[in-house]
Amino acid sequence: AVILESLPDRVAVLTRDYRYLYSNPANSAHLNRKPMELIGRHLSEFIGEERFAECAKPKLDACFAGDQIDYTYERSDGSGGSRQVRCRMSPLRDAGGTVIGALLVMEDLDRLSQAA
Repeated sequence: AVILESLPDRVAVLTRDYRYLYSNPANSAHLNRKPMELIGRHLSEFIGEERFAECAKPKLDACFAGDQIDYTYERSDGSGGSRQVRCRMSPLRDAGGTVIGALLVMEDLDRLSQAA
């Protein structure tokens, strides 16, 4: 948890019912919430029902089925432009190997290219 807390990337853990179990400070700040305010809230509350149904849910369902998912999407930067974001989803398993959730890492690719 200490490592996830210090990452500059946005990190979240979602349960199989698409609810936040964990959000690091970077992700919470992006959503303008405190980490504890996200726990138990459904992902669609933050990305919208349409984006959830069309994009996030199918990818999360594949992750819950055991797949590693890696894709890039565009998001609004708030000033009329857009930013490229890489999203990686990894299945989170319990001690018995059952998938109990998904670990999401969202990396701002524009931030990385500006730093280079």
